[in-house]
Amino acid sequence: MEDRQCEVPVFRPKWKDFKDFAKYVESIEVKCKKYGLCKVIPPKEFIARARGYHFDSLGFVGSKPRCDPQEVKNAQANPGDDPAIIRTPVRQHLNGSRGIYEVISVEEGDFMTVKQYESECSNMLETLSDREKELYRNRKYRDLERAYWSNLAVRKEPLYGADSPGSLFDQNSQSVAWNCNNLGTLLDLVKSDLPGVTVPMLYFGMWRAMFAWHVEDMNLFSINYLHFGKPKQWYCVPASHFEKTDRLLRSLYPHQYRQCPEFLRHKKCVVSPNVLKQHNIPVHRCIHYEGEFMITFPRSFHAGFNYGFNCAESVNFALKSWVAEGVKANFCKCQPDTVRIDMEDFVHRMADAELIEETDPLFDVIKEAAAKKEKSTARWGKVEPWSCPQCTFCNNRARVKCAICEYRPSKKQMKEAIARAKQQREEESVTKEVKENVHEVTGTSENRRKRKRKMQQTPTIAFPDHEITKFFREIGICAHYANRMIKRKLELKQILNMKRDELKRHLPLGPRIKICNHNAAKREASE
Repeated sequence: MEDRQCEVPVFRPKWKDFKDFAKYVESIEVKCKKYGLCKVIPPKEFIARARGYHFDSLGFVGSKPRCDPQEVKNAQANPGDDPAIIRTPVRQHLNGSRGIYEVISVEEGDFMTVKQYESECSNMLETLSDREKELYRNRKYRDLERAYWSNLAVRKEPLYGADSPGSLFDQNSQSVAWNCNNLGTLLDLVKSDLPGVTVPMLYFGMWRAMFAWHVEDMNLFSINYLHFGKPKQWYCVPASHFEKTDRLLRSLYPHQYRQCPEFLRHKKCVVSPNVLKQHNIPVHRCIHYEGEFMITFPRSFHAGFNYGFNCAESVNFALKSWVAEGVKANFCKCQPDTVRIDMEDFVHRMADAELIEETDPLFDVIKEAAAKKEKSTARWGKVEPWSCPQCTFCNNRARVKCAICEYRPSKKQMKEAIARAKQQREEESVTKEVKENVHEVTGTSENRRKRKRKMQQTPTIAFPDHEITKFFREIGICAHYANRMIKRKLELKQILNMKRDELKRHLPLGPRIKICNHNAAKREASE
């Protein structure tokens, strides 16, 4: 088995430190911020689910499709009788090449049992080559990762059981501190149930099932626990490189960016970590094994894929340090179910709960962020990359239109742009008029016949024939005959060259044949 070390901090807390979730995460936050991701291996005393994982009765509430309130009440009373159902599994189709892809998730059926999904995972493994099967048996995940990216778009589309409402944690005293149903953080102040944000969701994965590059809604923290199955591969870009990564992804997906400025919330962009590294963006890798927690930090991009059949549970949470990041969050306006938290109301609730002493600094941060957003919405337009004041990516690709460089110009730049637009419009009108006049003079005979028939059908108006028009007409006729003569001359020259080559091929080898001039021979004979 490969070494479990990874490129992000790994913590093994003791049981006494592990009991207070929020306090422990705050203690490691400073160290983990520069990575954007960390792994927490719980102590031996931690038990996530005492009765184990039986697919016939996993018992997570809310797994039954189209159930009435009485069925939900019975499922809560007898969770062991609740069959494991995956709601709306999606088939992931990929478009793209060279490490830059777009994933399109298509719902496949209404629901699927976990047993049925496990059989689909087994069928997916049959598509592996002999070498990949050997790597899979020996758990050579680094080599499997290379195989994953080398032929990503040419394999069978994986089925992903994402966003299934429910939880597999037990409600007991030993796991309550790190139970995704009750983490006990600031996000508990949000009274509404937001799936995946305040309410945990389950994710059933198979080989090659992926989650695209994204930042958590409202720039929140997130926690992910792998209940059972094969590992997950994680990639993460720290928050210190958020702006640079955002600009790069906008330039790689300009069509999506034009449709929605917050297109990364759609979770469709799959980019190889090697592509990001080519643009000097650090990417930290980590393999997530069964029974381990992964924690992502605000404004950190993360993505990954699954190495086989597994089940993970994820939910968001918030700490005091998140408030300053939450006010910077942007929202997707093209999706009706986008997550949005009123930060002013949230700060008032924090004050009512006596979680903060002074609210003025936080309100100042909120007002400043709102002013920046209002200014950014008043952007003027796109500029060319060689005049872009910020984007270094476009400067490396000279004479290519920049899809992302937008800024608010000064009044002087606005006047210059308006003057250039007027001048360009005048030039286009003059060019169009000249082209029409030239076409009138040098048009083809067929066009002239059409115009003649059209003119015969309309009443004629006497108009003097101008000398310039006659001059251009004569020039056009002369040019026409000159072109015909030049073309004929070139054809004759080509025929002459062909005949000369043919004559050389048929002449016998030996001394050259002297071709006599008969007139000269006659003169010599008479003399």
